[in-house]
Amino acid sequence: VSSALALASQCAEQLQFPVLTARLRQLAAVFGSFDYQMKGEDYIDQSPWPVRWMDSMEGILRSMALLKMHEAQVEPARKLPTRRALVDSRGSSNVLRVAIVSVCDYDPGTTPLARLSQINKDMYAHRHGYETIIYEKAPHFEDPLTPLFLEPTSHRPAAWSKVDALLTTLARGEHDWVMWMDCDSFFMDPEVSLEEFVARAEADQCDPAVANVTNTDLQKLHELVKRWMAGPPGGGAQLDWYLDLLDQQIDHERDASNSCGNFLDFPGEPPRNRTLGWDDWLFKQGRPQLLASEDGLMLNTGIVLV
Repeated sequence: VSSALALASQCAEQLQFPVLTARLRQLAAVFGSFDYQMKGEDYIDQSPWPVRWMDSMEGILRSMALLKMHEAQVEPARKLPTRRALVDSRGSSNVLRVAIVSVCDYDPGTTPLARLSQINKDMYAHRHGYETIIYEKAPHFEDPLTPLFLEPTSHRPAAWSKVDALLTTLARGEHDWVMWMDCDSFFMDPEVSLEEFVARAEADQCDPAVANVTNTDLQKLHELVKRWMAGPPGGGAQLDWYLDLLDQQIDHERDASNSCGNFLDFPGEPPRNRTLGWDDWLFKQGRPQLLASEDGLMLNTGIVLV
């Protein structure tokens, strides 16, 4: 898979598609990183597949540099300091229900990091009317699909606790956005609200006529979560039922009046692979559903808005 994605990225590069090139190279690295960590660089380089680890890393760096140049041309706000980039959105953003989530599993006798982190996040949340949810131990999210796992969720690496923490909070269906923030990440500019980042993203992605329309995602999320947690009418973890449920939700959003209306058009059916989770809903999202930054190589999962 990694080598196929690497070859596809070379094709995209020749066709001068900078965004697609960077994403394909990142995906190639994601699929190849397991073998790199478990079996080493030589295993990849000496395999019969047309991929070399260092070449893929250098390719990502090159692609990301070109991507940043492309983004600076099509989105000039990216070159501005945060406050100036957000100035056009101020005053037009809606008040959102936001939760800031983190896991601070540190020994207080060794480091005061957990306490300092909570103070910082609590102060920022209080200033803007958000909720703070700090776990001292990694939570384990369970739903009707949990029996499909081949091993207990407790066997996951510690870094995966952010996934369970986000899912646990999202499953409550009480927030428009949930923000994951690493315990060792701190708010440095408390005056900038998360609503401003959301408004900026919607202004970039949505049609101006609907970018500031009141979003009804929260009610939809509450209804979706209720059906999800209840599971199939006949009981059991029927994966196709859940995929159909997501399809119905996306079709509803696509037809909704408050949609951004920026769905991708394809001459035929969009690519689908339910086994990998690649369904046509990926190409039917109107409003931004995830906000994250990149560190020059890959997605920075230390701070994510979902």
